[in-house]
Amino acid sequence: MSDKYDRIISALQDELPSEISLLCRAIHDNDENTIRKTASSLRGGLTIVPKECAIDSDKPHFLRILLEEDHYMSESLMARACENKNRETVDVLLTYGWDIKTPFSPVGCPLWSVR
Repeated sequence: MSDKYDRIISALQDELPSEISLLCRAIHDNDENTIRKTASSLRGGLTIVPKECAIDSDKPHFLRILLEEDHYMSESLMARACENKNRETVDVLLTYGWDIKTPFSPVGCPLWSVR
């Protein structure tokens, strides 16, 4: 997975602000200090990629840090958390304001209806 991750990060470096790739690298490397220092420099939609990195890496504690800095969420975050079947990550998203009635799948199913 590391080679795939490195290729993705390399491809993104030219496309996205440097803080995004720095945060994703810090999540991958378990570098909490860099995450805390860098997270405050991004807002809104720019925070989605690092949050997805935390979800995909099964690191809900880093997702929590990112959400503490910026509460912005998209349905892709909850969908990813559900696909990864990581209950702690889903709990973090709910704690930071995801409305359980909000549809997040292509067919528009709210979270409470998924079993």
